[in-house]
Amino acid sequence: MTAGPPEDKELSFLATRDALTGCLNRRSVGEQFALLFNQALEERLELACIMVDIDHFKKINDTYGHQCGDEVLKKLVLRISAVIRADTDWLARYGGEEFLIVLPETQLGNASGLAERLRRNIAKTSIETQENKISITASFGVTGFNSSNPPKNITPEALIHMADKYLYAAKNQGRNKVISGSFEG
Repeated sequence: MTAGPPEDKELSFLATRDALTGCLNRRSVGEQFALLFNQALEERLELACIMVDIDHFKKINDTYGHQCGDEVLKKLVLRISAVIRADTDWLARYGGEEFLIVLPETQLGNASGLAERLRRNIAKTSIETQENKISITASFGVTGFNSSNPPKNITPEALIHMADKYLYAAKNQGRNKVISGSFEG
């Protein structure tokens, strides 16, 4: 079977990417995460995910403007991409300022450690845009599972929902935090 014309590949690439940040879009998450999730179950591999949300992002847009907010999102994606494993991990824009990091073959403790490193790095380093130097913080929710003994009711959607639950616990506990835990169905 031969590949389609270059335009087909380009359209496929564009359909799976967030137009602003270049990382995977939410539509891709549904397709790719399900495949990765099923592979982890079949091969008895660990799988972790991290939900990231920029704290008080609306204030950035209100204070500096949406173009500056867009720059902050793009720079955050570059920072995260520089830390995750390019060959196995992936990053997706899940909502406005919310991102999902998927970590195949990663123990929950290692995923929590990665989230903490990202949290500290984001909090200590200003993001420079064309006109401003902006300090931001982010909150993180981390979960995962070991498929050698997977919970009975685990699904890709449930795993993402659990990471989101831990993210909102971090926000409710003051923001600029990492909250992690096993999947609880």
